[in-house]
Amino acid sequence: MSRVWRAVKENRTYPGLISFMESAPQVDYSPEEAAVFREAYDEALNIALAFLDG
Repeated sequence: MSRVWRAVKENRTYPGLISFMESAPQVDYSPEEAAVFREAYDEALNIALAFLDG
């Protein structure tokens, strides 16, 4: 799922986008999503460490 916004730059910033993002509640993972993320992160970390060790 993706979203697209049209941001208009004014005075070297994006005031509409900034106000939109500040007004939205913080996004949080459900327990199931957090478990999937944690598992994928742990797997990727092990692969990266093995790569760095040669």
